[in-house]
This record gives sequence, structure tokens and C-alpha cells, in this order.
Amino acid sequence: MKTAYRSASAATIAAAMFFLQVPASYAAPGDPLTAEFQVDSGSGTLFSMPSAARDGVGDIVIAWARNGSSQGIYARLYDPSGTAKGPEFAIPLAHALPATAPAVAMDTAGDFVVASTSSDAATLSFRIQAQRYAANGTALGAPITVASVPKLAGLGFASQPSVAMDAGGDFVLAWSQGAYFDVVVPDSAEAAAGSRSIYARRYASSGAAKGPAFLVESDPPDLLVTGGGPQAVVVDADGNFVVAWINENLYRHTIEYKRYNASGIQRGLKAEVKPLSDKFPYHLNLAADAAGNFTIFWSEGGPNGPYSLVAQGYTAAGKALGAAKAIGSLIGPVSMQPDGEFVLATATGSGIVAQRYSAAAVAEGGVIQVSSASVAPTVAVDGYGDFVVAWGEGTSHGIQQYDSIHARLFSGQ
Repeated sequence: MKTAYRSASAATIAAAMFFLQVPASYAAPGDPLTAEFQVDSGSGTLFSMPSAARDGVGDIVIAWARNGSSQGIYARLYDPSGTAKGPEFAIPLAHALPATAPAVAMDTAGDFVVASTSSDAATLSFRIQAQRYAANGTALGAPITVASVPKLAGLGFASQPSVAMDAGGDFVLAWSQGAYFDVVVPDSAEAAAGSRSIYARRYASSGAAKGPAFLVESDPPDLLVTGGGPQAVVVDADGNFVVAWINENLYRHTIEYKRYNASGIQRGLKAEVKPLSDKFPYHLNLAADAAGNFTIFWSEGGPNGPYSLVAQGYTAAGKALGAAKAIGSLIGPVSMQPDGEFVLATATGSGIVAQRYSAAAVAEGGVIQVSSASVAPTVAVDGYGDFVVAWGEGTSHGIQQYDSIHARLFSGQ
């Protein structure tokens, strides 16, 4: 997520920076700024889907998980032209085994945080953690333990956390945790009876916790789909934030969200998003502009498709901006500019593609062919609208396991 600056004077400085730092390239919107390049060191081990973030002037961080002999969470920094600022570096983990892919967020100065889940065999627990970094890649302090979730004899779980930063570097993490207590038709539906809770925790830019983890929502015991039920969080320039999630039960899946101010106090009641059809929603995404207006994205269809991407916009006060609308068949991660324009990246049968959209969720230009690869893309846009797409490359070795991580930059102006 990209954010604006905290004050009018800072916004004036940002505007001046824009005119002083307009990229040298005069590429048309959607044109590639670089060729495809490999992000990882090529160690020959297996990789998970990556996560990417950019600051206002285009600096980039890409993070991923690696399995094998050198397993762990890794990241690499790039300048706005796509030139590496150095080699990949390992993110320190409380436990050696990464359970999920990481999530990253960056503030306007280029400082960033990497959030991840690691698994501790000794204490039978999952550890939600975060590591802060300066814009040059220097670690800021030790890893932060956000939460420790018991495995409960193998039945407990903790999901990949979501993370978002405000303009000054304060950040919020959100994650799911819970337990399964009965398996139902595992060979077909991969479902289990269980309960799930959404938690969040706030941190200052110094890494100091702004209070303990707090419960966002707790679903009653019901039928959960093991691969679903994602949550997402976004933060505006001043630290107000929104947490959204898919509430899964046996008969109906719903999309819900709660809004919070910068002090972590809930604003208004929990709200439910009205879908376009009676199809179950999937693939939740959440994005916000600098003013705190936010959009919830999801797909409807299935279980075997066809899917359509649906968007529902809201003001910062939680008022719906019209009705939800289908904006196309491309489904994937979304990154939004401070003015509300956004870019979507997705995997198709012809490879990784991207699509630019206006703040009104109207497609701008044609579909952009990113790569002939077709797995696990992520996208991040800067303050100019230029964007980077990163993805898993090579043979798929099971769920979210690939041979290498690649990326490519595109013009959004």
C-alpha cells in the first residue's frame, strides 16, 4: 500500500520531489521499464510466492521464503530503476522453519518491515514475528515476537500475517489463528470443522508495541475450508486502519471488515460487504488511498469457475461508494497509488499479466503481458504509478513451491 505524507508541509515537499525526480524514461503507461530479472541468488532450493512493496519514489523490497538446506525468509532491495542495492539477505527468525511466505510493507522514507510465521517444534507453537529495516537494508533491532500460537497437538494453526505501514513508519499486523477439531471429507473438499479468530497488533516506528494483540473477530465453530479464510489490513497516512476477512461457514461465506483509528479504537460497527451473487467469495484483497478511502476486492464464482473480480469502494468513514461491481475476469493481488488508481497482477494460462485501473475501478489500457511464467505473482506500485511485478518461476513443486523468484518493472505514467 502507498501512502501520502502526514502534513500539508510534507505534502508540499513531496510534490516538489515529484517534479525533481520524474523518471528519465518516457515510456508509455504499461510499457516495460526493464527486462525480466532473477531476484534470488539461484541456490537451487525451493521458493514460496514473493511479497513486494515500494516507497513513494520507487525504491523496492521483495521478500520470499526458501526451503531446503538454506531455508528461511529472504529479501532483496532495488532502486527505482530496478538496479539491485546489494545481494539477497536473510531475515532473522525466532525459529528456523518458515511456515508461510512473508509479507512486507514500506513507509514513505523507504524503511520497511517483513512479517512472517515460523514454527517451533520444541514448544509446539507458531510464532508470528516482524523484523524492521532501514531504507538501506540495515536491521533495526531484533525480531519482534508479535504472537505465539499453540499448535494444540497438531490441530492449531496460525496463518500468514498481513502488514501495513503508515507514512511515518508505524505499522499494524493482522493474522488468523484457531484450531481444527474434526476432519470432514479431506480427500475432496479439504475441509475441517474448527474455529478461527482474527487478531491484530499495532507498533510504533521504533518497534515498540502500542499495546497487546487484540481480537478483531472470532467466528463460532463451523465448517472451515483449510485453504481459505484470508485476512488483510491497510493503513492510511495517519495510522487509521481497516481489517477485512472472509467469514467461512457451512452454508454461506461473507466478507466482513472493521475500521479503527490510529489509537486502535474501533470506528463504527463491524460491517458486511454485499456480494453480487450467491457464489462464495474467494481471493480477498484490500487497498487504500492516502486519504483512507479503501476498496475491498474479491472474486465470485466456482468452485471451478468462471470467476469475476468484484470491487466495493468505501470512504474513510465507511460509507459505500456506490454498489459493488464486477471489473473483469482477472483475479489477483492489487496495489494502490495515493490517488486511488491501482494495478492488478494475476496468473493466466498465457503467463503473468497485469492490468491498470482508474480510481473509479475502470480498466486503463489493455492487458499487459509480464512474463510467460504463470505462478504466484505479487505487485507493488509507487507514487508515480510505476509498478513492479514479482513471481515464482519454473516448475511447481506442490503448493507455492517454485524454482526461483523473478521480477519486472513497468511504467504507470
